[in-house]
Amino acid sequence: MSIRAETECALIHLCHLVLAHPGGPPDEKDWDVVFDKASAALSLLQAEERRKENGGGHFDGETYNPALDYDRLKKQLGRVFNLMADGKWRTLGEIAAALADPEASVSARLRDLRKPKFGNYKVPRRRRGSVKAGLWEYCLLSPSGDGVAALAPAQETEKGVTHGEFRKSNVVNFD
Repeated sequence: MSIRAETECALIHLCHLVLAHPGGPPDEKDWDVVFDKASAALSLLQAEERRKENGGGHFDGETYNPALDYDRLKKQLGRVFNLMADGKWRTLGEIAAALADPEASVSARLRDLRKPKFGNYKVPRRRRGSVKAGLWEYCLLSPSGDGVAALAPAQETEKGVTHGEFRKSNVVNFD
C-alpha cells in the first residue's frame, strides 16, 4: 500500500471521527486519539513529499541489484520505520529480534532513513550501559526532531485498503 493511500485512509478515518461527534468527542481521551491520527497522517504526507523532492526512494550501493533487492529492502525499510516510529530507544539487537531481520540489515535501513531520498529522518544514537560494552541504541525522529507515527488500516485487501480501525503496519510502502 502506498503512503498516499495510508494518508488518505487516516484522513478519512479522522473525518469520520469528527463527523460522528459534531460537538467534539464526548471524552477528552477521544481528542487525543483524533489528534494522534491527524498527526500521523500529516507525518506520512510530509515524508512522501520529502521523498518526491529528493528523487524517490531508490536504494544504492555496489552490490545492489534492483531486480533482486528492491522489494525486499523496501519492505524491510517499512518494518524498521514502523517499529521505530514510536520514538522508543532500541539497540540493533532489539530491532533485529523484533523484526526477524539481521542486525547489519537493520543498521543499513536506519542509515537509509537518514538520507533525503528516504525522508531525511533524524536517527540519533546514545550509549547504553557501560562504555566498555560498546552498546548503542537508536530512536527515530522527524527531520524537525519531533516524533513520527506510521499508521495503516487494520484490514487490507489484495486490491488495496478497507477502512476501519488503524494500527501499526508491518510494511510501509516507500514508493
